[in-house]
Amino acid sequence: PDLEVVALGDLYAASPDGATPTWAEAVDLTLGLTTLTTNILSSSGPVTRDELEAFHQRLLGVLHG
Repeated sequence: PDLEVVALGDLYAASPDGATPTWAEAVDLTLGLTTLTTNILSSSGPVTRDELEAFHQRLLGVLHG
């Protein structure tokens, strides 16, 4: 209860290949649920908020060039 934790599962991936608009939207919503102190957990391990933001930008780059 003392920690903020968001579990992403496979929402965060090493590569944004096959990005879809709904994937980018889901990551954007997840960013809205986090702060700098939130523990973000993906299926491959912990992720920082900065890493999640960078991943979101990569998703948007795949979608919009």
